[in-house]
Order: sequence, then C-alpha cells, then structure tokens
Amino acid sequence: MSRREDGSIRCDRDGTDVGNGGVDLAITVSDQVIDGQGYPAPRVLHFCRENGCDRKVLSTRNLANYREAHP
Repeated sequence: MSRREDGSIRCDRDGTDVGNGGVDLAITVSDQVIDGQGYPAPRVLHFCRENGCDRKVLSTRNLANYREAHP
C-alpha cells in the first residue's frame, strides 16, 4: 500500500482503499529502480491480500524458478 495525494492508503496493484492499518494485511515486495540521476534506488511496494493481489504478484508461475531451487 502507499499513501496517495488524497490521503488514502491504497493497494499498489489494484488501488483498493485499505483504510488505516491495512499494511498488516499486505505482501511487501522490494525491488530496485533507477532514479532521476541514473542511480539505483530501492522501491518498496505493498499488495493487498483482500482482493487476491498477493496471489497475482506471487503466483506459482511467477515463482517457478525459486520453487525449483527451493523444493
């Protein structure tokens, strides 16, 4: 989830308003992006469990290589 300009807290995948305290109902994913100056910068995304966004992001197909290495 992330706080939006209107003050709401929304899932970073489908935009569901999770209200206050929805972070404990989320999957947290960290990755890396290139900032405006060309340097790597961390990015943390939160995907809600309520609407199944966690299963879409962390699906069996998306984790195939990891699952092969960690049976």
